[in-house]
This record gives sequence, C-alpha cells and structure tokens, in this order.
Amino acid sequence: LSKETVDMAVDGEIENHVMTIDVRGLLIKEVEKLPDRQREALQLRIFEDLSFKEIADLMDCPYDTAKANYRHALMKLKSRLEGNQSLKNWTRQPILSLMNVGFTQMEVEGQ
Repeated sequence: LSKETVDMAVDGEIENHVMTIDVRGLLIKEVEKLPDRQREALQLRIFEDLSFKEIADLMDCPYDTAKANYRHALMKLKSRLEGNQSLKNWTRQPILSLMNVGFTQMEVEGQ
C-alpha cells in the first residue's frame, strides 16, 4: 500500500464518522419534535426494548394505542428524514440504525 492509499482510506473513515455523528444528531432532534405520546412509545420500544404490552401498561393505554403511537412516530421520522437534502448521498447505513436499535424492516415500513 502506498502512503496515498492509506491517507485516502483514513480520510474516508473520518468523513464517515463525522457524517454518522451529524446524522445521529439530526435523528435525535427529530425524535425530540415528536408529540409526547409518540416519542414516549418510540423511546420505550427502542431504548428500553419493551414489548407493546409493557409500553401500554406504562403509558396506561390500550395495546393498540401504544403500537399506533410507535408506528406514527416511525412514519413521521421516515417522512421528515426522507426529505432532508443532507441525507440524500449518505447511504452507508439505514438512518434508523444509527441509534443502535433493532428495528425490523416491518417496523420501519410501518406494517
């Protein structure tokens, strides 16, 4: 490997790391903008890894309401982030995986 090849590889890693930080910050800001109930359901599902039954119990609402709040939160995030120009060329990782969460493809698509 030449010095130029190594320098280019390091530059690419740094650029990717900086972009990941920027995108993660954008995602956190968008989560904070969600309505309270949607944000709460999303955070409990993602960060606490709770089931919808557990979320419903904590939020004192029916199971379907907890699931709907979560789904609406995902749909809002997806809609807001799809329109963000700074994300158009950034395709290394799915946007929602940046928070180190275990979304299934079905959950992301809101099914």
